[in-house]
Amino acid sequence: MSAAPLPDLDALLARLDRLSFSERLREAAAFARDRRGDPGLPAAIGRLLADDAHAAELAVIMARANNLGAPLQLALTHRSLRVRRLAIDALVHLADRPASGPD
Repeated sequence: MSAAPLPDLDALLARLDRLSFSERLREAAAFARDRRGDPGLPAAIGRLLADDAHAAELAVIMARANNLGAPLQLALTHRSLRVRRLAIDALVHLADRPASGPD
């Protein structure tokens, strides 16, 4: 049984519409970090990856914030070059991390 997307993802997306680009990225990362370990987070990230480039960029930021390699690898197939580049950067960052875990 797969986890349901986080119910507050829609609220986050609505709130992000009023923010600048850099604020959106910070808020998306904070949203993901606050939900680290939540079984619904991967489904929420997957939902964003399946959407347009704007949503997929947020998904990459959220996956990077939680060191989730699988969504980052999936982002490498997104139609947006910008999303693919962000995913490559995030995967390089993840590969450079010590094996002991997050900061």
